[in-house]
Parts: sequence; structure tokens; C-alpha cells
Amino acid sequence: MKDQTPSKVQTASKSANPSNVKNFIANEDLAPFPENEDLVEVMKKISNLIKLSDNWNNNMEAINLLRRVNKHKKSFFNTNFDAHFKYIASNYLSCPRTCIVKISLMLLSEIFSEVISHSKFPDWIEFLIPVVIKKNVLDRNFIGEEARNVLNTFTKNIHCTEGLTIFLKLIQDKNLKYSLRSYELFLDIIEEIDTEKLKTGIKWESILKEIIEISKIKKNPFPNRFKSLFSILLKKLGGDFMEKMLNDMLELEDYLYFSKKEMINFNETSIKLIQEEKGISTKSKIKITLKEHIKSMKHSEKIENDLVLAQEEKEQEKEVEVKLATASKNAKENLIMEKSSKKMPELVLKSSVKTVENDVEKSASGSKVIENENGNVDASTPVVKNENSAKKEIVIAENPLRNFSSVKKNENNNSPAMTGSKNLENINNEERTKGNIEVDPLRSSVAKLKDQENIIN
Repeated sequence: MKDQTPSKVQTASKSANPSNVKNFIANEDLAPFPENEDLVEVMKKISNLIKLSDNWNNNMEAINLLRRVNKHKKSFFNTNFDAHFKYIASNYLSCPRTCIVKISLMLLSEIFSEVISHSKFPDWIEFLIPVVIKKNVLDRNFIGEEARNVLNTFTKNIHCTEGLTIFLKLIQDKNLKYSLRSYELFLDIIEEIDTEKLKTGIKWESILKEIIEISKIKKNPFPNRFKSLFSILLKKLGGDFMEKMLNDMLELEDYLYFSKKEMINFNETSIKLIQEEKGISTKSKIKITLKEHIKSMKHSEKIENDLVLAQEEKEQEKEVEVKLATASKNAKENLIMEKSSKKMPELVLKSSVKTVENDVEKSASGSKVIENENGNVDASTPVVKNENSAKKEIVIAENPLRNFSSVKKNENNNSPAMTGSKNLENINNEERTKGNIEVDPLRSSVAKLKDQENIIN
């Protein structure tokens, strides 16, 4: 009974965890295929299992099958599985399940453990490496370490132009963290690769194309990064080789990778750097090895990169502060406008009431017209000139927000737009004699306006 208990516990834990330890098989434990194994059927099985699903064991089994094919059937692996790695880069490496990410990175480390020459360089590597760099930079846990192992293995076994250009392109990335990591990896490749291989087995036109692009970026830290790259190449290859190579590029008949003008400008800058480097090396009594030089360059670049990042963070903080201040100012202005718009009807109403009261007083004082003995109206007596002005104020008071232009239009119009309006000059002589001009409608309007004012208050 005592012997059975641990095995039961172990079995229970494995069944409860779909990503149990048995799926993480060490490379030396990857079993070969039987001699009569149909590899086409194996490929079909991988194609079915590799589709990302909730069954993680199926996905991990697909990766382990790929690991076995890569180890024991290398030629078959190199010619049949390119499409799977684009799928792995797009889906597996971005999967939230760390077990899927880890086993995928294990597969990549094993693929890159052998020397990758130009003839063996698959297209999917250029698509996949940027994803691995991001995992290395962003993930601080064991996934980041696994990604670092993949990149270190990759840089040790890259002996072709394509591997160098991948990192030179990524150095130009706007994200300075990705750029710095790519710069470090490029220096690692330069350190690892054989000098003779670098001189004879590399297509320098495509390499110089990317270096020229880096030299054209004026924003920090790229100017110094370009000089650092060039100084490392000088240290590795020697000034004489670099001068000859640059002159050969100037004499090209066909410029496929860059223009002749770009090459001339780059050549002038490069010759100056070569002369400076020669001057420093002749004056210096201490000979610095390439490894020490690369280490020094990495350290200085990291410091400058951190300074630039800190400066960018400060600038972003300032931009946020300015945006917040602007938003606060706009909010206050909107609030003031909103409050003033609410007070407008009340202010217009009070103004209208006062205007109508004044007109009522004027009309009341002019309601009694004094005639002289000859029956003529006394010119000294104030007379209401036009009943229309009083009625106009009544209209405004009843609806303070009404469009005043329509009232103005009707006021100036002599047509019967103001129905029932009469000029005092047209009032008959009997009404003048009696002196009884009606003002009650005006007084009633004033009363209404005061009621409205009380309601608002």
C-alpha cells in the first residue's frame, strides 16, 4: 500500500494538468521513428494536431513530433514544414498558455543549434525572429529566458548574409528596446562568425544597404549606433579591407540596393571614420581585442539608449500634462458658457419688462391730448407716435428667445403684417377729444411678464 500511494498521487496530478511535465521532453530523449514509419502520415498528423485549440496536449504533441522529425529526419523536415512555422510564430508564440510558448521555443533552439548557411536559410526565419526578440524583451519570466536561449543559439550558427540583414533591419525599429537588443545580437554574430567567412561569404551590397539606412536616421541614439557598428566592422575586418570594399561599391555599374549618390555620401563619412580609427589605433599603446571592444560598445550603447528612453518618457509626461491642462481649461469655459446660456432668458425677460413699462408710462402720459382753442393739438404735449412699438415689445416679452429679425422685418413693413395696429394720427377726432386712448392691454401684458419673472426667480 505504501508503494502504491505515490504513484496514485503522481497519476492524479498528471491527469489534472493538461500540460504535464511528460510533454517537455529533453532533446536527448526524443525517440527516433520506426524504420517502416510513413513520414507522410506523420506530416498529416502534425497538420491536424497543430491547429491551436483548448486541448493543449494535442498542440504540444504536434510540437514534439516536429522536434523528432527535425532530429531524426532532417532532410524531410527542411522541405516540408515551412508553412507550420509561420503559424507557430503568429499563434503559438503569442498564446496565453506559457506551456505552448515554452515548447515552441524549445523547438526553435533545436533547429538553430546547427550551422545555418545560405542554402539552408528558410524564409520563415525572417518572419519569426522579430517575434522572438519581442518575447525576450517584454517577458521577464522563464519565457524571456527561453527566448534569449533561442537568440543566442541563432547568433552562434548564422553564417550567411540573411542572418545579418535581419538584425540590421531590426536595429532601425522605432521601439528603442527592440532596436538595442537587435544591435547587441548583431555584435554577437560579428564576434562569432569567422573573419574569412565574413570577408568572402557575405554579400556586402545588402549589408551596406541597411547600414546606410541606419546612418540616415538623425534621431538619437542612431548616429552613435551607426558609428559603433562601423567601428566594430573595422575592428573585425581591418581598415584596408573596408576601404577596398567601399571603393568597389563606388565602381559598381548597377546599383540594385542603393543609389550612387547614397553610396558617395556614405563613402565620404566612412573614410573619415576609418582615418579616425587608424589615428586612434596608432596613438594608443594598448591593443584592445575585438571582444573587449564589443563589450565596451554594448555598455556605452545601453547607457545612451537608457538616457534617450528617459528623455522620451519625460516628453510624454509633459505632453500628457499639457493635454490635461487644455482639457481642464476647455471644460471650465464650457461650464461658464452653459451657465450664461441658462441666464439669458431671464435677462432678456427682465429687459423686455422694463422696456414695456417705460412705453406704458409714455403712452399714459401722452393719452391726454390738449387742444387749443382753435381745435389744434398742442405741440408741447407728448404724443404716442406709433402703437406698433408698444406691441412689438409685448411680442418680445412673451417670447424672449424669438428671432428678433422677424419682428424687425414686420416693423419696417408697411403692409398689414401688424394686423390691428393703428397710428395715433389715424385715430378719429372723437377719440382725441375724449382723450381716452386704451392702455389696458399694455398693463395686462406687463402683469404677465412680471408673473413670468416671478416664476423664473
